[in-house]
Amino acid sequence: MKKITLFILALSLSFAGFSQDGDSDYKWLVGAQMTGAMYASSDAADGGSVMVDALYGVTDDLMVGAMIGLNFGDFEGEEIHIGARYYFGDIFAAASYDLGDSDTGVTVGLGFGWDVADNVEFAPQLSYNPDMEITALGIGFAIRF
Repeated sequence: MKKITLFILALSLSFAGFSQDGDSDYKWLVGAQMTGAMYASSDAADGGSVMVDALYGVTDDLMVGAMIGLNFGDFEGEEIHIGARYYFGDIFAAASYDLGDSDTGVTVGLGFGWDVADNVEFAPQLSYNPDMEITALGIGFAIRF
């Protein structure tokens, strides 16, 4: 039993070592979803969404991950998304795809990652969903580690 425990500990430490890149400050971004708390309005519906996400830095500029959210107003229900961000300095392009029952499809956006503290980011974003023809302006906060 001690050998198995020691093996699992050594294996997990080796993965943790490989995930830390000396050139990059942070690998994980956890917090409000790409649009955070948002309110969207279109000709057909009014409502909003509060989402949380976890993104992992694959490279210095690319982050991929998943989001879960709770909708309100005319957009009732839950959402599960996969998504990515690509950073051009402080500006980022974002895309996500809905895997849940709401079937909202692809959402694309452009945002600005403003550092509030060493590991806290304020990220306003303008996003657009072509399937539902919804434009949304959202705000979000995230913690990097």
